[in-house]
Amino acid sequence: MRVRVAFTEAAQEERREAVRFYRAANAEAARSFSREFKHELALLKARPELGTQYLEGTRRKVFPYFTYSVVYTLEENLITVHAVPHHSRDPEYWLDRIRHRRGG
Repeated sequence: MRVRVAFTEAAQEERREAVRFYRAANAEAARSFSREFKHELALLKARPELGTQYLEGTRRKVFPYFTYSVVYTLEENLITVHAVPHHSRDPEYWLDRIRHRRGG
């Protein structure tokens, strides 16, 4: 089964913000973050259930080297990334995105 990955606009912007943050500090750190991000997505595409069950029916894959996670839902062959939270943020700030999507 071929698994696709899609991002909500908010999650895509969070990914961009993280890259900008690291780039401002150190270009190599930004490249490392981008590589790790791509690697984690590749792992999820190969094994979508790899992330642990999380809040509101989502799953979460914690990055091993950066203080970020990918929060996603899995529906058949589609991974939808809803948030790319930094671990210092309120861990539930993105929940309205899921509730809105479900009409709740």
